Amino acid sequence: MEQLRRIMIGEKTYPFKIDLNVLEIVQEKYGSVKAFERELLGWRYRKDEEGIQMYTTDGIPLIDIVEPSVAAVKMILPAAVMEGMQIEADEHNRPMEDITEDYIIHNCNVAYMELCVMLQEEFGRCFSAKK
Repeated sequence: MEQLRRIMIGEKTYPFKIDLNVLEIVQEKYGSVKAFERELLGWRYRKDEEGIQMYTTDGIPLIDIVEPSVAAVKMILPAAVMEGMQIEADEHNRPMEDITEDYIIHNCNVAYMELCVMLQEEFGRCFSAKK
């Protein structure tokens, strides 16, 4: 049985998981997983006044650290919760609870920056090697 992280939505906790199914949704929406990761982490490529990407003298792109994208969080949170719920339902051989993406967004009881950290950690977990 898989150990899923949990998040408070409304009056109860729900499992959440970022895996290949969720990454597929991310890739469809953002074009690449890396582009989404920058949004979730709050990394923005620095551009000059004309909108041209800036680089160090060594050719490394300059990056500014800003707030994580609300749009990225709103996109991945429901997908991750729905995936966690589906995994849990499959493991217990029962139907998945009927819940909407809007319910998840409107009733998430986690402070925004804490939510960002939770999602960033889970996003990172899907790329770590299993031992």
